[in-house]
Amino acid sequence: TNFDCNLHCDYCCVRSSPTAPRRELGLARVKQIASEGRELGVREIFVTGGEPFLLDDIDEILIACANAAPTTVLTNGMLFTGRRVETLSALPRDRIVLQISLDSATPDLHDRHRGPGTWARTQEGIQRARGLGFRVRLAATVSSDDEAEEFHHFLDEEKIVKEDRVIR
Repeated sequence: TNFDCNLHCDYCCVRSSPTAPRRELGLARVKQIASEGRELGVREIFVTGGEPFLLDDIDEILIACANAAPTTVLTNGMLFTGRRVETLSALPRDRIVLQISLDSATPDLHDRHRGPGTWARTQEGIQRARGLGFRVRLAATVSSDDEAEEFHHFLDEEKIVKEDRVIR
């Protein structure tokens, strides 16, 4: 959807950041893509950025996608406050999954890659999304088998089912 992001993660593969120029597909183009996808029998749509929730019209974008096929939104989950809570509240829970990036069971590793305080803000976003009734899939980028194992234990405690775990 866009290339700008509220974070500057040190391993970002698309070079998104707060200083990246905003390049976005735009609502009209997303509606066209979603419509074409529906006609072609697309079974699932993934919406990614940058950070999609930076877009003012993300609600309309996600509704267009969800009308075409079940939709997963890749997000860091940190922007689910203020008017964006209203945006989330208006979205269909049965057609939209929020895939939120959380890289470790504790703030240390996550904040090292994404910035100080981001783990706590992401956790708040996860709890807010779950409280609003969204299916939340957690995605992590880890560096070792030990980190992956620790994260699996954390996900067990958080009651995140196996199909809602993406560990890279």
